Amino acid sequence: MTNDYRWGAICFNNASDTSKINNLHLSGASRGVDPTYQYGAISGKDANLTINNTLIEDVLFPIYINGGSIDLRDSEIHCEFTCDFINVKNGTALIDGNTFFGSNAIDTDAIDLDGVTNGHVKGNRIYNLKGFNSDGIDIGEMSSNIVIEENLIYNSGDKGVSVGQGSTVFLKSNVIVGSKVGIAVKDNSSADVINNTFFRNDTSISAFEKNSGLGGGVIHVNNTLLYQRLGNPIYKDELSNISVKYSLSNTEIISGEGNILDDPQFLDIEHYNLELMLDSPCINSGDPNMPLDDDGTISDIGAYYSYNELDYPFDIPQYLADHIKINELLAINSTINQDEFGEFDDWVEIFNSSSELMDLSNCFLSDDTTNLTKWRFPDSASIIPPEGYLLIWCDDNTEQGSLHANFKLSSSGETIILSTNNGFTIIDRITFDQQSSDLSYGRESDGYAEWAISTPTPNASNGLLLTNIDKTVLNHFELLHNYPNPFNPTTSIDYYTSKDGHIKLVIHDIIGREIISLVNGFQKSGYKTAVWNGKNDLGYPVSAGMYFYTIQAKNYVQTKKMLLLK
Repeated sequence: MTNDYRWGAICFNNASDTSKINNLHLSGASRGVDPTYQYGAISGKDANLTINNTLIEDVLFPIYINGGSIDLRDSEIHCEFTCDFINVKNGTALIDGNTFFGSNAIDTDAIDLDGVTNGHVKGNRIYNLKGFNSDGIDIGEMSSNIVIEENLIYNSGDKGVSVGQGSTVFLKSNVIVGSKVGIAVKDNSSADVINNTFFRNDTSISAFEKNSGLGGGVIHVNNTLLYQRLGNPIYKDELSNISVKYSLSNTEIISGEGNILDDPQFLDIEHYNLELMLDSPCINSGDPNMPLDDDGTISDIGAYYSYNELDYPFDIPQYLADHIKINELLAINSTINQDEFGEFDDWVEIFNSSSELMDLSNCFLSDDTTNLTKWRFPDSASIIPPEGYLLIWCDDNTEQGSLHANFKLSSSGETIILSTNNGFTIIDRITFDQQSSDLSYGRESDGYAEWAISTPTPNASNGLLLTNIDKTVLNHFELLHNYPNPFNPTTSIDYYTSKDGHIKLVIHDIIGREIISLVNGFQKSGYKTAVWNGKNDLGYPVSAGMYFYTIQAKNYVQTKKMLLLK
């Protein structure tokens, strides 16, 4: 017994015949007497085991298999602890039709295969492994010929599918939603990615070297749908290779034969119905060299997903992400506006761009990227009217009222994050630099992408913020539009300063990562031009897509956007 109620485990060691577990409800287990091989509530060492129609919950580590084989079907597993829901080492595995319910535990994977050959992971549903470094499916330790198909993977804290340590994977007809990375292939591993749908992941497909000296990853992508709200769909480092053909992205042009930049036209994205409309550009737009569809037409792009309302049995938060924005902030409020106690506090303004009332009662605001649930919107004051505003006082004094947060804004700059889904789903975020007294930092127009320093407009429309900038500031500095735009691969950015001073001009990607600093130092007054060659600060070309360039000079900060084509 490990504590007052836990018992040991069900263990199979060197069994001469296949052992079977059917129709079992297993809870309260811990581990066997041998911690080396009896690590799971169900443990197998060089044994052949089948598990069917079994419910496992409230255990420390559900299933651990070392050697032998496992056939896990039609079962349901819950766990709140750091573990792998099923970890198979050096055996064979068939994992089919199961449901895995995750938690916020760190370093937790639903399915972890190590040193497995010819494994098959099919038709599983994996939900909400939200903790740091937690994956839906993790393939490693030179696993080979692993087929991963027709799985639904939602909201993994790290990767939907992780492939590493010299492993090989065939990924087909999966739907991967809301992960930090849809699939990552690294350290001399490879993956064929065919007819998958990646939906609202921070990055859909990534290849890189994780451990120095082991090499990057290789990914071949075909007939795959990459749908992003923000961020770049594909990332690779200089040691990796990703080829993409006959695939669709909704955010940037991807080089390769037959690729499409378009809206895929899902039936109902707000309810995760990712079936395609009849006139979707994905239909009959796949690789003509692939097998034809059953109706004799060319293959489609995407996972051939058929919607079932039970596929995601939770509240879906993404509707907020399209309509709720951090709109304006004031980090040094000396004379602008007072709270109900007559105090000049910092504040953040939230804007609702929709035509409906929006409820933020399950949302959070934070200035700590390691604690996204730092302050929760109160149930009593969480409604934003259509096209309306909500002002949160950031004074670190929650006793003063329901809209007083438990942190202050840093005048030297920081990141503010608006999130939901227990902090896992980021609705919006903004990173700002050094601020000045009684000048706000806000969107140039309500909900728009470009930000600027402005005369504050709390609980009111930002309008065209540039018309509100202090005239003495505007007379000194001006950022012009880049040319050409769109561009490939080089563009010029003009700006004007009427006084000598420190100038900073930085390129960011669509999720706010700094790509390169073009200017950062003292400059004489006059018209200036900075040229960007489409490369990052390491000298490597960046992918096609939307980028932002921001200039800062004294109290003047302005951002504009540009499109890199390839």
